[in-house]
Amino acid sequence: MSSSEIGNKLGLNYKTVQKRIKRMQQRGIIQAFRTWIDYARIGVSTHKAMFKLRRFSTEEERGILQFCKQNPNVIYFVICVWPWDIEIEVESESEKTFLEVLRSFRELMGDLITDYDVLTVTKEHKLDYCPFAGKM
Repeated sequence: MSSSEIGNKLGLNYKTVQKRIKRMQQRGIIQAFRTWIDYARIGVSTHKAMFKLRRFSTEEERGILQFCKQNPNVIYFVICVWPWDIEIEVESESEKTFLEVLRSFRELMGDLITDYDVLTVTKEHKLDYCPFAGKM
């Protein structure tokens, strides 16, 4: 959001917003800004594959991590609590590419995979850290 948009939401002048942001940066409260890209607009889709494994030890974790590091389409690797053991998130320009990543992973893990499911991510929601700002 621009300083003007933030100011409008909070009932402040944009210059006041800019000064406060700068002060928060100097104090280390704001440490970074994040770009939010709409990948669908540039032809990239996101898929998530969730796996249940027969066993999941440090050795398997290292192998999976190595697989993820070597594959430029893998953007996240998550160790889950339940019901899945792990999740792998893939961004690709085609479903074919995603399926190739999935096939490669299944070949790597072999009979350790007892079940898996696949989701297509159609929308990512931005977090609003101040949802009630300006509404009170």
